[in-house]
Amino acid sequence: MAAGGFLLGFVLLWCCFYLFYKGFPYVRPGADQVTEFKLRLVREGHPFSSGHKRLRMMAFGDSKTLAGFVPDVFERTMALEGIAVESYNLGLPGDVKYVSRLETLIARGEAPDVALLSFAWPDTDEAKPDAFHFIADDDVVMTRIFPFRRLPRDLFVFAGLARARGGALAFYREAESILRQVETDRGYYFISGQSHYPGDRLPDDYKDADDTPALAEVRHAATNTETFRRLSRELADHHIRCVFTPRYFREGQRAPVPDSNTALAATLKGSATFTQAGPDYYLYPNRYFSDTAHLNREGAAIYTRQLGELMAGWLRENGKQSDGHAF
Repeated sequence: MAAGGFLLGFVLLWCCFYLFYKGFPYVRPGADQVTEFKLRLVREGHPFSSGHKRLRMMAFGDSKTLAGFVPDVFERTMALEGIAVESYNLGLPGDVKYVSRLETLIARGEAPDVALLSFAWPDTDEAKPDAFHFIADDDVVMTRIFPFRRLPRDLFVFAGLARARGGALAFYREAESILRQVETDRGYYFISGQSHYPGDRLPDDYKDADDTPALAEVRHAATNTETFRRLSRELADHHIRCVFTPRYFREGQRAPVPDSNTALAATLKGSATFTQAGPDYYLYPNRYFSDTAHLNREGAAIYTRQLGELMAGWLRENGKQSDGHAF
């Protein structure tokens, strides 16, 4: 009897927390809201609107992609090169496990024609959870069972920030409008919460303790994993190309790199689905960054234009057909 009462109380408490969690989504941190929005898009949304009337391109990566790739700027840049493109930014804060998401998009018929990759697939297999591959990440498991488990922390942070943003109601509406803007901007999100300098610009003389100006951050990829083989088969079956494109760092944060990663090129040689375009990363002055890691709006536009010009050249060299979307 006591056990039954405890179970009933537990269920009722769980339902109360869950209803509050679902009923007031904008008390959560912006990064969590953006992640949930994009994962829902992968599962059931439509990132592209034009079918295959235009070449479909999607940028995958972490928060640097999230705050760096601007679809509107990318498409205008490509249009100036005579190429009709529709694009989407699927960058996720602190999360680079794009393989299963790309597979989900393929299965739903919502995959891009070209995937722009900031990272390689993981060295260890990124298995799809099923009856034979369970979720290994305890944090993911707990979040699925108790999606509201960080609610007390979120409410505390929300209350603290709301005092400086015109009160709880005004701050809640502001958070709601930001997510709507992410939807309008097709996944691009300026990370304003980490910007603490006037004009969202780092000082020209800014240096960080983690900067390694004499060391390069070289990209590598493992082709001997089941993840690579599985993804290669699916991409080939659906005529999708994956292109490693440059990331970005501050000048002085990393050492300059060559125009092409020859070791990566050798690894990918002979692949029908994977290739690279340009260097591993670009370097930009501090004034184009809003914090130590992410571009401000001006920097994002410059970076995206450079990517657009790079990809236009890549498409010309890789046999883009006259209809603009087939290889």
